[in-house]
Amino acid sequence: MARAPTNLRPDPSSFVGRDADLARVKAALESASLVSLTGPPGVGKSRLAKELALTAGHPAWFCDLSVAESAEGIAARVASVLDLPLAEGRSAKDAVAQIARALSRRGAVTLLLDDFDHLVPHAEGTLGIWRSAAPRARFVVTTRQRLGLAGESVIELHPLGAEAVELFVERARAVRRSFEPTKAELALIGRLVERLDGLPLAIELAAARAGVLGVRQLLERLEGSLSALDRGERSDRSTLRGALRWSWELSSERERQVLEAVSACVGGFDARAAEALTELEGASVLDALEALVGRSLLLAESDGEEIRFRMLATVREFAHDELAQGGLIETVHRRHAAHYLELGTRAAEGIDGPRAAELFARLKVERDNLLAVARRELARSPLSAAGIERALGAVLALERLCIIRDPVEGYLTLLERALEHALGLGVDRRLVTEALRMRGALYLFLGRPSDTERDNRAALALARELGDVALEARLLAALALTGLRRVPVAPEEMPKRRVDARHAMEEALELYPHRDARRGIILNNLGVILEGLGDWEEAERRYDEAVACYRNVPCQSAGVALASRGALHYASGRLPEAQADLRRALEMLGAFGDRRSGAYVHAELGALYAEQGLAREARVELEACLVCHAEAGLSWYEGPALATLGDLELGLGDASSARASYAAALEAARSGGDGALQVRALAGLACALAAESSRGDARDTLGAAASLAEEPVPRACVDAARGYLALVEARALPTPTEARDAMDDTRAVLRDLAAVARTERSAVVRARSLWLERSLEAEAERRAGAVAAAALRVTADGKWFRLPGGEGVSLHRRPALALVLAHLVRSRIDAPGEGAALEALFAAGWPGERIDPHSAAMRVHQAVATLRKLGLRAALLRKQDGYLLDPSLPVTRVAKPDA
Repeated sequence: MARAPTNLRPDPSSFVGRDADLARVKAALESASLVSLTGPPGVGKSRLAKELALTAGHPAWFCDLSVAESAEGIAARVASVLDLPLAEGRSAKDAVAQIARALSRRGAVTLLLDDFDHLVPHAEGTLGIWRSAAPRARFVVTTRQRLGLAGESVIELHPLGAEAVELFVERARAVRRSFEPTKAELALIGRLVERLDGLPLAIELAAARAGVLGVRQLLERLEGSLSALDRGERSDRSTLRGALRWSWELSSERERQVLEAVSACVGGFDARAAEALTELEGASVLDALEALVGRSLLLAESDGEEIRFRMLATVREFAHDELAQGGLIETVHRRHAAHYLELGTRAAEGIDGPRAAELFARLKVERDNLLAVARRELARSPLSAAGIERALGAVLALERLCIIRDPVEGYLTLLERALEHALGLGVDRRLVTEALRMRGALYLFLGRPSDTERDNRAALALARELGDVALEARLLAALALTGLRRVPVAPEEMPKRRVDARHAMEEALELYPHRDARRGIILNNLGVILEGLGDWEEAERRYDEAVACYRNVPCQSAGVALASRGALHYASGRLPEAQADLRRALEMLGAFGDRRSGAYVHAELGALYAEQGLAREARVELEACLVCHAEAGLSWYEGPALATLGDLELGLGDASSARASYAAALEAARSGGDGALQVRALAGLACALAAESSRGDARDTLGAAASLAEEPVPRACVDAARGYLALVEARALPTPTEARDAMDDTRAVLRDLAAVARTERSAVVRARSLWLERSLEAEAERRAGAVAAAALRVTADGKWFRLPGGEGVSLHRRPALALVLAHLVRSRIDAPGEGAALEALFAAGWPGERIDPHSAAMRVHQAVATLRKLGLRAALLRKQDGYLLDPSLPVTRVAKPDA
């Protein structure tokens, strides 16, 4: 049976001694949404949590919080594990809220938060919110103290009892396969694990030495290391440190040197980092890493391509203390900073190049190490210019990662501290300029455009002093965008702001000297501004130039440019070109985990396929968009996707599902304050209600939509719905003439919609127009079928007729009646409603015969009376000087009688 989704790989070592505890945790989770696993360091809390994730039977995600320092840090780590780009606002509060939405939509899921000890003050502001938002989710926390949240179930893990011997034997066999302890050795092992207080980590450290030491030797050496503890205050923590001390003393000098050096790393490291942090040769470092993994002092993990190493928090703390006592901490920290700054700078410079996806992934993996460099340098007292430069270099390397995925408050804190002292200490002015630019961008994410403008203007002045025209151009472009975001914004002010932004962006473009990815970003932003101004041709030209800047390099910013051009192609009705651009964009954005932009592209593709009549493909794309929103806790484009799904369902005749989709779109629109989307959703909802024959509710809903519609596109959505309601109501009109008039009204609406779709380049209006046209055609076909079924059917010679729902009547033996009926039918078809005079009817029924007018009239009256008796009573109407067939009764002439 396939395993449920998890971010953990099965542990190659056996799970020993905690089956009962695992069962207790699972039982507790049946009734409690939060279980805290407490106990001393090394007791096995993390291993139990991992085993729970691997055996949960539903999605379970393990999150190491050892490097988190705040609510924002918790959110960033959890978002990384859940693969959520934190794009819905950028504060810690926004990040926590987005994770809450994501968890609420994932159903039954377990989140295991490891090493929460130092984060207990932030439990209510993170876990408390997630529990409330996601009642089906379960949370397991490893901590040395309870969290104090309502409904928390606490399970304390105790040291192993008899199972401790089994654990030692299992782990000893991992290093010496032939290990089969005698009865005497089992007794010694019992004494050994007792001296280690039954702590699994301490036992594993001891067992790792079984490959070179016998059980008695292990016990004797361990006794020496732990005897000092017996003379002081004994605790589980001191026992574990004693075991670590013992294992440390048994390690070689080379192994100690490597372990001390890599303790400077945060969040893991690879072999290259270990080599950079020591003065040892590469082969020696690799040998040391292998030995340290074998002795349980390091953990090795593979993602299928490379091996990364990490340390348990207790081991890292011990090794870092040893590093500090040896007097090498500053040296190692400098090496750590140099290594990761070189790595980060190189990755950031190539983030839009041929290796973009690889370098972006590297930045994600090394994010914690780069942030550690910045925090470490900015925590020094006093600060130095070199230290601030290292801190700024680390933060700037993470800029793209921050923009796409991370909450920004932590980055802002670092930038603010660095910039506070930068100029006074003589920090490199180019770094200061870049830092001001980045801080300005982050302020904009937090809705602080005034602060953004201040930083951008200060950076612009510095860039001009430096003579850096490329940086000057980027800052002019940033100021152009900032101008659009200043608040408050009166509706009548926006056109002027867009014009100003266009001029500023064009100035930046003229100044920027390179034909590279950054030029592509400026061009793409200019295209967006031009679309807002309605200059479609110029916008398309700029998008073409933007895409050309990337030279087919698959990177995130190229994906955004392709998405922009593809959306404009779609709005312009060029569906093949739109489809090609959007599909390429989706591939690029997916490689960078840009699910926010990817969700938008899925929605555009869904609408495009729906317009092409590809219902299955459209549903796949729209549901992919909604899955992106659900799994990532996004909300920004969910409403339009739901509205398009409603359009698709309504077009397929599923009014009930369409009504539900429109209602969900309306809720999203109201939540986001999107007036245009509210109108679109209400108009669609009115159509769905009308299709379900709730015409009164449909009219009320359409009235609500009309009251909100101010711009051309929303008004067109209302008009389209009004045209559809006219079609629906035409079915209930008493006469065919009134029904035809209603359908003519709908045709007039279609002409107006075509004009709006063309002038506004609106795919939404074009789709509504196409749907209404199909509805009109369907209604016309329905009416034609109904007319055929409800018509009086008469042969051309009048010798046979049949009324709707009746039997055929033959007039072959009554030639005069047949001729009179044939004349009435010709009159009905040629001049509906006018009828035939008595003289004309006599001449038709008795051609060539001459009698007085009175007798002729009586003969016609008698013929009509006979026809009425034969079934045409309701169809034959009297006129002042003759007779006529009812104009409301459809008449069909047939070549021969029906079979």
